[in-house]
Amino acid sequence: MLFIFWGRHIAKIKQEKLNAIQLELDREKKKNRELAEAAAIKDEQIKILQNILQENDSRPAAADADEGTKAKKLELAKNLKAVVFGGHPNWQAELKKAAPDYNIVDADNYGFDAKIMDKADVVVIKTDYMAHAQWYKVIERSRKLKKRVVFFSGNSIEELLLKLGE
Repeated sequence: MLFIFWGRHIAKIKQEKLNAIQLELDREKKKNRELAEAAAIKDEQIKILQNILQENDSRPAAADADEGTKAKKLELAKNLKAVVFGGHPNWQAELKKAAPDYNIVDADNYGFDAKIMDKADVVVIKTDYMAHAQWYKVIERSRKLKKRVVFFSGNSIEELLLKLGE
């Protein structure tokens, strides 16, 4: 009888230790998933910064383009279905004058309907004037829809339109 009691007691102790090890393993797996997600976000941010740097490097070349090519790019850009996120209200007003058919979403509008990106040809993100909450929502939806995303950090409407017309 004593052996049966000790046998059950030892089995219970072993099970408790096994449960503790499993809990620790689950915690470590969760940490690894969170780290992988954070790394993916960092990778995306690095790509975005690289795009911005390339954009800044390519600006002088755009200035040298002949007037015919420039006019074609501007016309092509104005005919695109674009959704623009971010930007100062004054900048947005200027863009609306230059390209009245573009959908422009205020930088402070966190609760916008993400479906406006569904029919867009291109999604523009004004990187220097945009809320983080809006940023993540736009990036997530753009990836899901596999939309062309243009990151823009300047203030020149013409530069943006030339970039969109490429």
